[in-house]
Amino acid sequence: MEEKRRKAVPTGEPGAQAAGVKKGGRKGASGQASHLIPTLEGLRNKLLDLTTRNNLLNLSLNDKRTRRLIRFVHSDLQGTLNALCSGTTLPLIALPDPPEKELREVNDDELEAALAKARLEDPLYQQILSDSAKDKGISPALASAEDRLRSQVREELETSNKKKIRSPNLARWAEEKGISPSYELPCKSAGRSMKSSGIQTLLLGARLERVAEAIRKQAVSSIEETGNNILYLTFGGLSWNVKDRELYAPLILLPVEISNAGARGGSRCYTLRAVDDIPIENVTLRERLKKDFSVDLPELDLQEQATGLASYFEAVEAAISDNPAWSVRRFINLSLFSFSGLGLYKDLDPAVVQASPLVRQILSADLNSSKKEKTPVRIADDESVDKPEVSGKVPVLITQADASQFAAIADVMEGRSLVIEGPPGTGKSQTITNIIANALYSGKRVLFVA
Repeated sequence: MEEKRRKAVPTGEPGAQAAGVKKGGRKGASGQASHLIPTLEGLRNKLLDLTTRNNLLNLSLNDKRTRRLIRFVHSDLQGTLNALCSGTTLPLIALPDPPEKELREVNDDELEAALAKARLEDPLYQQILSDSAKDKGISPALASAEDRLRSQVREELETSNKKKIRSPNLARWAEEKGISPSYELPCKSAGRSMKSSGIQTLLLGARLERVAEAIRKQAVSSIEETGNNILYLTFGGLSWNVKDRELYAPLILLPVEISNAGARGGSRCYTLRAVDDIPIENVTLRERLKKDFSVDLPELDLQEQATGLASYFEAVEAAISDNPAWSVRRFINLSLFSFSGLGLYKDLDPAVVQASPLVRQILSADLNSSKKEKTPVRIADDESVDKPEVSGKVPVLITQADASQFAAIADVMEGRSLVIEGPPGTGKSQTITNIIANALYSGKRVLFVA
């Protein structure tokens, strides 16, 4: 069946590509539609979530409430960043477990108080007590119930004491082991090689294992379901506020992968590896501060491996100097962030888009007529598809094509931009399939948008 090809879109420049076929082009005419850049900026900003629900703007540092965050201590930012960017795999290091007796010791007064409360609240004990009220002395049944309740209360207190080891206790334990418990880290520390060590956490082994495994599963699930890596190691952050609400936003993010390196000493070990050697800035934070506070964060430039982070943090401090309540925090955190719109955000950079004549034409409704192609666009005639100069433009066919479909494919491979219309069943999908096949055969990249 024959397709109905109604019009071709002139591009004003030889070699402009058909819809879907991407080819490195050259800059077109310098004339621009006045609304092009505002249009692009509007589209770009819609791709970013600028609300404080986004953890790129409001990262909760309360690791007791979530298994989506690991914080690090006893490290330096620049050394960690350099090691990961150079391909080094760094293990996550847990605090050594405190002595067992330190965890299990139960105070006698605490035990008696809890036991007295349990006696009143345990229905079985109360029933036995009531049945033994007329007995002289302590009945065997009541003695057995007392022993059961005492053992149960002691076990609950011991378990509770284990769970009550909070950060201040862990901080003191870390100091006893020669580990600095401060989350505020130096940009560079002398005499410590990151290549021969790992990244120290303020978590005990069992807790680190649970959190690391939870993060790993969520990161793997995102890659399998969407193809997007959402796991990032952050370097530095901005403590800022909105309407007296204190917020924390990361400044620099490095995409990483967390892996289970196997069991060692009875527990699983986890390692971090960078999946890209180029850290990125928090674009969402940049746009929010610019939009609401007229604060322009400096461009991220980490060319100098020795002082790159320190220089960048100093530049950020200078940019926020008019906001005395704000400060730059030198933290290293591992967490999950959604960058689903970041790729499109970068693709819509006006400097990049303006280099494409086709995109410029699509967005520019008021192009000057003098910029349009003055000569008519030649479209291969259906009757001429057997001519060598036409058939040679279509080296492969992976589905059948009649004369009109073949002519459309030849026009696209010639570099024409076409609008092809036709009723259902006229082979439009087969034509698209053949166009993509020929573009790939010619070494081009194809973007198919449905």
